[in-house]
Amino acid sequence: RGARLALRVEEGTRDLTLELERRQLVENELRAAEGRYQTLVELNPDAVLVIAGGAIVYANKAALRLFGAPSLKELLGRSPFDLIHADDRTEAERRHHMALTTGATNEAIVQRQLRLDGSFIFVETVSAPLAWESGVAVQVIMRDLTEQRRAERSLHGLIETTQDAVGSIDRQANIVMFNAAAERIFGYNKAEIVGKKVNLLMAEPYASEHDGYIEHYERTGEARAIGRIRTVSARRKNGQTFPIELSVTQLASGEAVNYAAFIRDISEKVKLQRQAVENERLATIGTM
Repeated sequence: RGARLALRVEEGTRDLTLELERRQLVENELRAAEGRYQTLVELNPDAVLVIAGGAIVYANKAALRLFGAPSLKELLGRSPFDLIHADDRTEAERRHHMALTTGATNEAIVQRQLRLDGSFIFVETVSAPLAWESGVAVQVIMRDLTEQRRAERSLHGLIETTQDAVGSIDRQANIVMFNAAAERIFGYNKAEIVGKKVNLLMAEPYASEHDGYIEHYERTGEARAIGRIRTVSARRKNGQTFPIELSVTQLASGEAVNYAAFIRDISEKVKLQRQAVENERLATIGTM
């Protein structure tokens, strides 16, 4: 009986030791995983916040730079909604509540964040629920788009002030951009032309052939106008046709591919060329 008891104690001790070793291994693996995660988060160029109980409980170094905070104490414990532009706060609160109640990741949106100096910046934000201590928190990742927005505004300003018409279309040949020079040259205002087929601006036979050309290019990649400057006929709102120099380029925009066109009205140029030819013809007749 003593031997059997000693054997059972030995087996129990061995099982307990194995269980303790297994738990220690799991804890070591968890610590290692947490360390790797923290390293990745700290090295992430995007700002990362963790929000629990309505307050910021974690912020990485990129978040400090984003908000202009000299140290963590300026962010930890604050309501994240105090750092959002007043016009965007309601939507941010709604998305935060959705992440907590549904457990789903919110789609990325662009919103305005307030820096500690009172200025605001544009950020692309995505949020998702995160297990945190004994409850659930929300992890928010933010990417600063301020420089990108500034560059876009500069580009938009250049497009709107250039003397040449600039427009773009989507894959279905619908107009999505129409600058001020295009309005002046074609006689359409932006509101009445955006969303319409670009064929409206073309004279025949280009108007009838354009959809087939787009389909052919999408299917084969064979370009006829893209990357070249061509002289073709266009059509104004009043039906008048006139000559233009046309340059088309392909733009990648997310998953959609747009085509941009730079258009120059060369009516006066063609008129002067014809006048020069006529003058030369009359001079030749006079000489004869």
